[in-house]
Amino acid sequence: MNALIAYVSIHHRNTERIARTMAKTLEVDLAKPWEIEQEKLAGYDLIGFGSPLRHLQAH
Repeated sequence: MNALIAYVSIHHRNTERIARTMAKTLEVDLAKPWEIEQEKLAGYDLIGFGSPLRHLQAH
């Protein structure tokens, strides 16, 4: 399976640490949303999103 984890991590980089660990363990691609080329999205079978929460809202 070809998968991608797209994440945003702002303040303490906790979301980034979790995303990196998951990507390494699962052997999948990892990128921030603004780094992803739209044309390549169709090549993924699964795309996961990671974002910090602030006031119960995703970034």
